[in-house]
Amino acid sequence: MPEIRTQGRNILHFAVLYQRPELVEFLVTAYPEISFITALDANGDSPLKLALELKDAVSVMILLQSIAGKKLVEEFPESLIMAIRIGKEELFDQVLQLSSIEQVTSYCNDEGETALSVAASDGHVGIVQRLLQSGVKPFLQKKGCSKSIVGSIIENLNNVYITKLLLDAMYEELEETSDIDIKALYEAILRKSPLGTFIVFQQSVLFDRIDDSCESPLFHVTRAGNYGALLFLLLSEDFAQRDWISFSSTLPSENDLLRLYLKQELFASDIYILTGTLPDNPRSNFCPS
Repeated sequence: MPEIRTQGRNILHFAVLYQRPELVEFLVTAYPEISFITALDANGDSPLKLALELKDAVSVMILLQSIAGKKLVEEFPESLIMAIRIGKEELFDQVLQLSSIEQVTSYCNDEGETALSVAASDGHVGIVQRLLQSGVKPFLQKKGCSKSIVGSIIENLNNVYITKLLLDAMYEELEETSDIDIKALYEAILRKSPLGTFIVFQQSVLFDRIDDSCESPLFHVTRAGNYGALLFLLLSEDFAQRDWISFSSTLPSENDLLRLYLKQELFASDIYILTGTLPDNPRSNFCPS
């Protein structure tokens, strides 16, 4: 039983603190006044905040479904994050329905977390999907939000579903994503992601942007020692169709490789992987163009 202080609390606060949902329901029905239901105690806590802190999902739902539900959520934007942590999707849906999407996108708590980063970090696939479908912009740079959604992707490289959802969203908002975040994500996926996650990444349109670093994907995964990803790339259809893999002879000659390199169809790093040598005067950073 929590310690009960009387100062500044009305009967609804006490009903919540004593976890009496039947009394909470009676009070919000008998006294349907927004000012009563949203009243703050001496600590600045509303009945909704107290119920969420106690993880009393029943009382939270009653408060949200009251006449003051929208006002309660508006005045306590962390309610969505707390609902996610309680882990009941019905409760999350109710809070999301009452929330402003702009507020959900821009709000972060004292730890620098947004609702989306919390859902991703905690592995809630369905919640991540519904947040994105509702219009939450995951890659907008938010003042004071220290935990980027890219960090959440990196934390969840073992969760293929969340990775795919966020990579797809990342493509839609590529202009909003910083180059530093993109580089960190690429390096993490290429270096340590399991094969399933790497395949999701390779199949996304973001994969082509690896070339912006002036090194080939094959070079990246080889240098990182991600041999599962390396084998997948060598056996994948895209790579099998490349001239330097499908020469009529068993292995391409160095002259064949050099010809493709000079035509800017091949990375110097690809030649290095296949032959152990580099062309004379390779272009900067092994970049073919």
